[in-house]
This record gives sequence, C-alpha cells and structure tokens, in this order.
Amino acid sequence: MKSHLFALMAFLPLSLAMPAHAAMDKLIVSPTVGDAPGLVAPPYMQNACDWRGSLVRSVISNAPGLVTVSQDAEKRDAGRVLALQVTLLNAPPPGDYRKRRLGIQAKVYSDGKWLAVKNFEDRSMASTAYTVCDSIANLANNLGSDIADWIKDSDSLVCDSACTGLHPNEPIALGKELLAAPGVIDDEIAACKWTSQMTKDFVDDAKDADPPLPVKLFVTDEDILQFRGRKLVLRVTEIDLRDKDGTGKWLRMSGELIDGGFVAGSFNGYQKTRLGLFGTCKTLTSLGENMYQSIENWLREPTTKAELR
Repeated sequence: MKSHLFALMAFLPLSLAMPAHAAMDKLIVSPTVGDAPGLVAPPYMQNACDWRGSLVRSVISNAPGLVTVSQDAEKRDAGRVLALQVTLLNAPPPGDYRKRRLGIQAKVYSDGKWLAVKNFEDRSMASTAYTVCDSIANLANNLGSDIADWIKDSDSLVCDSACTGLHPNEPIALGKELLAAPGVIDDEIAACKWTSQMTKDFVDDAKDADPPLPVKLFVTDEDILQFRGRKLVLRVTEIDLRDKDGTGKWLRMSGELIDGGFVAGSFNGYQKTRLGLFGTCKTLTSLGENMYQSIENWLREPTTKAELR
C-alpha cells in the first residue's frame, strides 16, 4: 500500500561526540514571526491582535529555560536559533463559518548549520464566541505548546564536532544487507538471503512510491557504518517465526537516518503476519514488504523515536 502522506522532514540530532554547544544552551527566537513566500495575510488580520506574539510567548512559556527572545535570531549564525514562519493562515472573516486554520514551520540552526525542521498545524471550528483574531491567537498558543514539546523531547538540539548540518536534497544510502543483532539471523533465515533481498526490494519499491519520496534511495557497496554521506542504517532486532499458539509471526527492526554527522531521525518498527503454512522465506518477504512500506511513510516526516506499525 503506497503512502498518501506528505510532509516536510523533521530532524533531531544525536550527540555522538562533545557538542559544539552545551545541551543547556538556550535557543534564541525572534520576537517577530514572518510569512512563508507567497503567503499573504488577509487585510483584517495584518494589524489585528498580537497572534504572532502569542505564538512566541507560548513557545517560551511551555519550554521553560530552553528558549529566549533575541533580535539576533534574525541571523542564522548567531548560535542556536529557532526560526518560526507562518506557512498556512485560513482566517475567514466574521460571518464565514469555515474552519480557521494556522500552520507554522519551525527550523533550528546551530552556528548557521541547519539541524532540524518540522511543520505544525492546528485548526478550530469557527465560533461566534471568538473573534477571528482571537481564534487564530488560540491556535498560535496551541502550536507554541506543540513546538515547545518538540524542543523538550529532542534530548538537546545540538551539533557535535563533526556536524555539517542537514542536506535534505542529498540521496539516502542503504547498505547491501540489513544489519542484525547477534543470533537473530539463524541458518534457516540466512538461507533465504532475505537481509539483502529486502534492501533491494525496498529501494526498488521506493522508486515508485506514490506520492514520490522527497529523496532518492540507493544501495552502496561501502560498509554502511563507515559511509560518510547521508544514510539510512537498518537493523533487524528480533524475528519470531514459530507462530506460538496461533498468534502470528513477527519482525522487529530499527532504523537511523544519519545526516551531516548526527542522527536526523530514528524508528522502531514491528510487523506481524498470520500467513499460516507459508514457509520461512515467503513469510519474511511479506513481513519485509509491510515494514519497508511503513519506512517509506516515515521518510516523508522522519522524526526520532518513531514507532512504526
């Protein structure tokens, strides 16, 4: 089943060495929030209540000690910067009862290096209890809280000494074979040559993804752990094909999207099947197909610590 989801990527780093900035260093954010290119606020919203300020204040209050306001945030190379931009504003005038919607894109930079980006969107039913501006301000408060949660859950948005920042247009490399925890690939599974076949099938399937994936996947002959470019490291962590008590056969995998010297996304995946009398190789193929289709969906918005099912 092909994905019908599309979103900008969301990235979070993993500290692999001594970070260039301490984990407790604050992010700085501008007191003003700009608009994405081409977005024009309705005239009656341009000088309305301070809903943009509501967004900034909500981020700061919901991430205590982690974000502070500074005009220097207009410069991407001024330390650790949180840049906020309005990407969606649907604010029907009074008397128009369509849903009011607000979308915000949040980006994080470290000394000019792009570390993370995530889109946030909220909506409300139109209500005569609130003015248009108050409705949008409420949505801004909600999104500010969501952005703060993203920052708090990131374990610290920092760059290590090898960090070069995100390269979202660069293809993603996969190893020729899935990595596996010790003892997971027994002789029966190894005979299926599944660990290499799944990688090949995954890359072939991704070429025809609908909608297309935002980046190209390819298989490298290099040791994937030593590969220095943008890469997706896939590991098999558990397999159980015994179908005990008729509960099914299952597979667990993990993955890390490594970009610019840090982990830009990660997942734990689980797939289960009840194929009955089908043999080992066919069962593995079925589990693998379901897994890589879930991974394709995740690659459209690769967060950290995602749970794929």
